[in-house]
Amino acid sequence: GAVIKHTACPREMFSAILYARPFDSEEACIDAVLHHRVKPGDAVFIRYEGPKGSGMPEMFYTSEAISSDKELGKSIALTDGRFSGASTGPVIGHCSPEAQSGGPIALVEEGDLIELDVKERILAIVGVKGERKTPEEMDAILAERRRNWKPKPSKYPRGVLRLFSDLAASPMKGAYLKYDN
Repeated sequence: GAVIKHTACPREMFSAILYARPFDSEEACIDAVLHHRVKPGDAVFIRYEGPKGSGMPEMFYTSEAISSDKELGKSIALTDGRFSGASTGPVIGHCSPEAQSGGPIALVEEGDLIELDVKERILAIVGVKGERKTPEEMDAILAERRRNWKPKPSKYPRGVLRLFSDLAASPMKGAYLKYDN
């Protein structure tokens, strides 16, 4: 699942096929945006920023950098992190399951084709290296990627943020701390 603030999304972005540009942190992504390595039509993925990945910080700077740039208005930011009510433009957050848990956002690779259809509630990987694939082909490709995927080491080796990342529920369930005694 994921959340989109559709009232802030430009109408021309309600239905689009975009090229995946995955980043494993907001810092890497904002650097690429500010140095013009992100192009119109890119689907910028900021992953490993969910509750288990880094505590689920707000992705405000990146989403605002994209939405305030006239060239990038036909790009979209997707994250397993969160965005605020002040965010504008095409932003999708709270992607679940998150990357640190092996969710689909962790399997996205550079150049994958991403289909977005807001009205039909579709957010899907539909191609590889810019080439459209059948649903069956995509299922096989993603199954192979899942077999080869390994979680990243915890960003926090100790302390309260380590406890939070170890015990956090999915963003779609509220990212609360679950504790089993």
